[in-house]
Amino acid sequence: MKKITLIIFSIILLHSNNTFSQIVKYQAAYMYNFFSFLEWPAGSRTGDFNIGVLGNDAIVPELQKIAKTKKVISQSIKILVFNNVNEIKKCHVLFIPKKQSSNITKAITKIENWNTLIISNANDGISKGAAINFVLKNGKLAFELKKSNATKYNVKISSNLNKLATKVY
Repeated sequence: MKKITLIIFSIILLHSNNTFSQIVKYQAAYMYNFFSFLEWPAGSRTGDFNIGVLGNDAIVPELQKIAKTKKVISQSIKILVFNNVNEIKKCHVLFIPKKQSSNITKAITKIENWNTLIISNANDGISKGAAINFVLKNGKLAFELKKSNATKYNVKISSNLNKLATKVY
């Protein structure tokens, strides 16, 4: 009986890890696809397109895979990992994962004079200041959107992105 219980537990654990891995891949793909619906000010359209991640999150390797082969318009993508809020440097996008959600307010203070879009996957990411927040809806990845959390950093969001969001604030 113990052997069967152990096998069942192992299968469930393997499935949940695989599911988590798939969600992270989808989040990275979604993030890249968001960029075609966003517009940064003219001064932000030269040099590398910098995507910052607060903490060494599982999304980093997935974003690095995308950065190897894709561009945002004509800009090469560069992934920056910030171990803490004090390390945050100017970037086009700042991803704040759930485990760093307590730092969203501090991160906003750090980026307030930049043209940085905040994306998170925190339970309360939108209310804390993220423009885009990943959520699971009926077991599937979706996202919420709050335009004003982007436009205050001079990032324009196409109305077509509104249509794709599961909830718009």
